[in-house]
Amino acid sequence: MKRIFTFMTLLLLTTFLGGLVVKAVLPAPKSGEATVVVHFHKWDENYENVGGHAWNGKVLVEVDGAYQELGDGVQPTGRDEFGIYFTYRFQAGATAPDLGFIPVMASDWKADGTIVQDWNNKLTSGGANVEIKVTDFAAGSTHHVYVFEGSKGVNAKVDEGEVPYFIADPEMVNLLVVFYDPNNNYHENLGVHSWNWIEEQNAPGWNSPLHVFSNVGMIGSAPVKAAMFKQTKDKVGSAGLLIYHGDGDNSKYTGDIKKEVTPDVGIYAADVEVGSTTPVFVLNAGAGNASNNNVYFGETIPEFAVEAFTFRFDLGSFANGAGTFAMNKRVVYTMFSLSIVTKFVTGGLTDEQKEAFKQDMISRFSIVEVVNGEPTTNKVPITEINFNEFADDTKEFILSLGQDLDHKKQYRVVYQAPTPEQPVKQRTIRFEVTAPAGTPNVYVVGSLNGWTPGRSNWKLTKGANNVWTLEVKAKLAPQKFEYKYVYAPDWPYEEDVADNRELVIGDETTIVVSDTVTWKTAPVEGAEYPAEAAAHVLADEELHVIEVPEPIFAELELDTEAPKLIFQSDFDGETEDGIPYILIERYSEWDQTLFPIFRVNDNRDGNITNLVYVPADTEYKVLNTGELGDYKILLRVTDEWGHVTEVVFIFRVVAKIKK
Repeated sequence: MKRIFTFMTLLLLTTFLGGLVVKAVLPAPKSGEATVVVHFHKWDENYENVGGHAWNGKVLVEVDGAYQELGDGVQPTGRDEFGIYFTYRFQAGATAPDLGFIPVMASDWKADGTIVQDWNNKLTSGGANVEIKVTDFAAGSTHHVYVFEGSKGVNAKVDEGEVPYFIADPEMVNLLVVFYDPNNNYHENLGVHSWNWIEEQNAPGWNSPLHVFSNVGMIGSAPVKAAMFKQTKDKVGSAGLLIYHGDGDNSKYTGDIKKEVTPDVGIYAADVEVGSTTPVFVLNAGAGNASNNNVYFGETIPEFAVEAFTFRFDLGSFANGAGTFAMNKRVVYTMFSLSIVTKFVTGGLTDEQKEAFKQDMISRFSIVEVVNGEPTTNKVPITEINFNEFADDTKEFILSLGQDLDHKKQYRVVYQAPTPEQPVKQRTIRFEVTAPAGTPNVYVVGSLNGWTPGRSNWKLTKGANNVWTLEVKAKLAPQKFEYKYVYAPDWPYEEDVADNRELVIGDETTIVVSDTVTWKTAPVEGAEYPAEAAAHVLADEELHVIEVPEPIFAELELDTEAPKLIFQSDFDGETEDGIPYILIERYSEWDQTLFPIFRVNDNRDGNITNLVYVPADTEYKVLNTGELGDYKILLRVTDEWGHVTEVVFIFRVVAKIKK
């Protein structure tokens, strides 16, 4: 399941995350303090500008090679294979309040290790707080807490199988197993067969799964499941598990997940330390898959993000019977990495609606000819589409073509995903801007208003404490705007920022933008500035930006191999040219059993021995037992793709065959 672009993803992540690696030694806790390391995993593995907001504790952040104690919104302490982490210190004790935590995107990433939180981009479900119980944590102890993007935090229904976070046992070796099905097709009996963990984490027996998984977060409408296992360091070497639904080997979703003395044999290495946690991510690749090619750990965890969340063609082959390839000259088999919802079972669709869906899918596919690696305008017509109509979603579609594919050419299958619905809502954007004293005016300028500085209807009103405000009401689709501030209607009067600010419109109907500005050039009291620009009414093309997905494509695997004809009977010898021959006595009657036995296998068509013939358009077709000499016989076979195989053998007529 590994791909070249996955390696590039890893390379980019490594480059970015190099600045998050801990370089200094963490200072020792002060008297009465405990340490909590909050680990956070973001599903797409993109941690750029991801910070943490916390309360009831101080987070350690490295600034200029030394650790500082900061509070509220800060950058991560560091990065590990699970994700990013934040190291908090707090006064331990039975009366210690919960340690509050929210992973949040930052609108500004400051040099002192702090962030400006973008409260419209919290990374928990519904922006819920994660409140970590710390009353049992003793002074001087260190505890590791694991939080996933989409955690329901304080809203998690524990009695319904939801958890807001996992806490590693500081006296044990821990294994955190994550299981995700992008299609939300979890078996009702899903669990693990487990052995040699602490007593309550061992399955009662084979085909009796231990139901240990809890929902730890949401990705779209599909929950992500996880479970934490633990054992002492001296016993963990014999512990293991596999994920299945308790119906024999064919119900396995993984092979054995275990610790081995030899690291390349097991899922995790032998030198894990007490208190440590090894994360393992598993992508549901279907029951009966015990190869562990869907299990990701260590350096391969970013590959899980690619496999689980990237919509693309699965680049399989005819040989393994899955992926995207040409089955024959008139049929193309396609498989996506993620399912497409059809609702053919539970959607209550009429026959007309089902047919309309099929025609829409046909219109989204295209088979195009490729020349020198570039697509042309030459398309092969698609006449019919087939898929599993007895399910509500599927990854597999079979395309019937209106003309033959040519094995001497190259083709590409292309799919244009539909444009997602962009709900347009009446929204209120409230700008709250703190500006330096002496600021004469504040204007918003950006993609919201044509990038014209100083529009009269984009002017903020000054309030108390040098805070300027403006409310904009408009019908907006979810989208992203760029903007900045000026204090007069021209660019010499813009704010001092390296990049444009971003305003992301999501599902919220009210968006509050809180910014603090400094000016590139200080305002001059009594100075005359240019006149205000005309008011600007937001046009539909500015408000209702719809991003059309980029089409995905895959190069078609065609049949490029000719059939293989293999003789299965013995010959009497070979000529100097290597042509096998069969001896026949002169004047003997023809014996059909003398004709050589052969078999023809084709990589696509299978056994096509029955298609072999001696062509009439060749001279190598005659045997005259009345005349001495060599008589060449040509065998010809053609596969469905038009590949031709020809093999010659000889009947050698001799005066007498020695017995």
